[in-house]
Amino acid sequence: SDLKEKIVCIKSCSLIIRLTLYLTIRCITDLEASGGKMRIGQIAKKAEVNIQTIRFYEREGIIKLPLRLASGYRDYSEQTVEVIRLVKKMQNLGFTLKEIKDLFAKAKHQNPKGVDFDEYLQKKTAEIEQKIESLQKMKQNLRQLRAAFDVCVCLDGTTPCPEIAEFTKKL
Repeated sequence: SDLKEKIVCIKSCSLIIRLTLYLTIRCITDLEASGGKMRIGQIAKKAEVNIQTIRFYEREGIIKLPLRLASGYRDYSEQTVEVIRLVKKMQNLGFTLKEIKDLFAKAKHQNPKGVDFDEYLQKKTAEIEQKIESLQKMKQNLRQLRAAFDVCVCLDGTTPCPEIAEFTKKL
């Protein structure tokens, strides 16, 4: 009877120890995934990019190469997620990867406050305004071409249309 109680106690203690170990390991894993070191898949998921994008950014020097563990796995920090998100935001604003890389390089080699971000933003704004102007001209030309097609009576595919020929001379 005394032996049976000890066995029950050992089994329940064993269960408590295993449960404690499990919960501790779970907690450590969750901490690592949320703020500690991460693997490439975790980084990709958090930054909302694919793994190939991260590897491309590494090859291009946009993000720094992570430490490699003895197992060969790359060990990324949370900061990598923020850098990738910044790159994606800058791309959405019209910056090319080359421009982003150049800007990062300047900020790395200088005091970041010494980099004239306003100059970059003004230059990009001017480029976008030029693109808008160019796109508006294209839109106008397409409308004129559509109008030329509407009045053209030679849509048989073989006879040259004088209205369209005249329009294309203006382009």
